[in-house]
Amino acid sequence: MYVTMGLAIGHSVRDFLAGMEQTVPDFSGRLVTGLRIRYSDSYAAGYRGDDLFRAMINLIESPTPKMKAANIAIVSYFFELCDIFEK
Repeated sequence: MYVTMGLAIGHSVRDFLAGMEQTVPDFSGRLVTGLRIRYSDSYAAGYRGDDLFRAMINLIESPTPKMKAANIAIVSYFFELCDIFEK
């Protein structure tokens, strides 16, 4: 469910990341590195499947529903690219 919702706005994530790269060098690379570390930590803590995906989303602070939706979209985007999860 989360992945489907997140992928629906994948184009917005791609545009956001492209914009951030203009002002913050290697923004996407640093974001992926951080997500990979959090993935490894969550996996080591015993999370698997949907619980692991939820743990990834919840590790990113989201004080508002819009920010939670953005977190879902970002994690889903990198999930689709296979950049942070096991291949």
